[in-house]
Amino acid sequence: MAPLDPDEFADVTRARVAVEREALRLSILNGGNDWEAEVVSASYLMAKADREMAAGSDDWERANTAFHRAMVSACGSHWLLNVRDKLQTVAERYRRASVGITRSRRDLGAEHAAIAEAVLARDVDLACRLTEAHCSKTQEELRSGA
Repeated sequence: MAPLDPDEFADVTRARVAVEREALRLSILNGGNDWEAEVVSASYLMAKADREMAAGSDDWERANTAFHRAMVSACGSHWLLNVRDKLQTVAERYRRASVGITRSRRDLGAEHAAIAEAVLARDVDLACRLTEAHCSKTQEELRSGA
């Protein structure tokens, strides 16, 4: 397995945030009741995982993936979702490593709850800002712990 490269992760994060923001924007504008229900369900499961599981564990990672995927699932673009999923897969490797490298004082539950609240309120600007900050914090933690 290739060694972790903080510069590569910064690049992955930059690309992921760009794609995620657009997919999130489109989902908030286009999502209907079924999408909102998916977001509520994923948010509930994420909150439960944030309380009960160690970040970086397989179960937590599955909840995190489902949470972030639900937020963008109504974007209407197969290509945005495909690229986003690939970037999230790469980011997961770094995120798992950052859990072991850093002693984070982040409140991931609060971060996830704030994102979900902004998404369900259909506040595009806030949801995008919170998502960008959320993704960037992991990248910053890895860099500071490397």
